[in-house]
Amino acid sequence: MGLLSRLSHPHIVDTLGYKLLGGNVCLVATARMSQGTLLQWLRPSSPPLLDWPARVQVARSVARALAFAHSCDPPLPHGALSSRHVAFGGDLKPRVSGFAAARLRRLGGRSIISSLNPCVLPGGPPQRASSGAAQDDVAADVAVDVAGCIAADIHSFGLILLHLLTGRDSFLSPTAASSSSHPPSSLTPQVQHLLFQLGSACERMDHAQLLALADPCLAIKRLPTTMLSFVELAVNCASTLAEISSMREASHRLNVLGIMALDF
Repeated sequence: MGLLSRLSHPHIVDTLGYKLLGGNVCLVATARMSQGTLLQWLRPSSPPLLDWPARVQVARSVARALAFAHSCDPPLPHGALSSRHVAFGGDLKPRVSGFAAARLRRLGGRSIISSLNPCVLPGGPPQRASSGAAQDDVAADVAVDVAGCIAADIHSFGLILLHLLTGRDSFLSPTAASSSSHPPSSLTPQVQHLLFQLGSACERMDHAQLLALADPCLAIKRLPTTMLSFVELAVNCASTLAEISSMREASHRLNVLGIMALDF
């Protein structure tokens, strides 16, 4: 857990501390995010809580957070990313949450059972770190497939992009959302069908089809210049072909789209 204290980024929820309570319970204290999650913000409403430029900026923020975490030494992948882990604080800035819980799960070797901040580890809590906290964390991660966790993050990020684009979360089943530390070898029929529709529309430059697949709450009459590239990135990240090799690449592409979206 010592490494998490160094995971400081404008778009990552701060881990303030942790305490072993005895037995197999570890209490993690994080900064309070009072304005809900992306899952809540994308629920149908008129007008939408997030317009299209705002959605591009959310994607950009999440990509930056993941790219930073993956660039740490050692890398700190999330491993359980979803729209529920993108939270908004009082400044309405999106931040990624859940890094501590995901890391505790990996150190315990099993899935955690959590309720608010307490994290229950069936396999037992990590040992209390001292001055060698970072070294202890590295040793504990020896058996963890970091590359697999990073690939799972890229896939899950693609699903978040699909959620931002379509407003639909019904296809985000546990299998599709990559609840393990690896991206799924196969996708649910709903995700496969959506990716096929989006990919085909992009290849044909079918603006009408893309608009039909977009969140109806956006009420977009004309395809934004950023949407085609956004769709291509979402398909590349969410597919099992791993066409996006790193979150740094995704972040770079979204930085360009974020600037363009401001002119929408």
